[in-house]
Amino acid sequence: MKHKLFILQLLLHAVAIGNSGKTFERQNAKSRSAKKTGYMFSGWSKTLSNPYTFGYIYLPVFLAISIASCIAAPYGVRYSHSLPEAYLKKIFAVISLALSIKMLILFVHF
Repeated sequence: MKHKLFILQLLLHAVAIGNSGKTFERQNAKSRSAKKTGYMFSGWSKTLSNPYTFGYIYLPVFLAISIASCIAAPYGVRYSHSLPEAYLKKIFAVISLALSIKMLILFVHF
């Protein structure tokens, strides 16, 4: 059961990472917070007619992802500590490869 839950979490995170943005650089907490605030305010006037939005941030999805992440994170951490390091590296490599292929396909089509 734990193995299936871990695979599901990896797939959900892969989709979330693939759809969350195009930058993957490391950022500190202040930088991330400033970017989220800027993202929210820069779209404020463009999304006034859309309900449940704060700029470009859609509140129901934001809350669903936040709650799901808070619930799933402890299970993922606990399970990842029980797996061998080599297995985790292989999983990370497969997910990275899948995301790279997805980004390449999106880049080529546009």
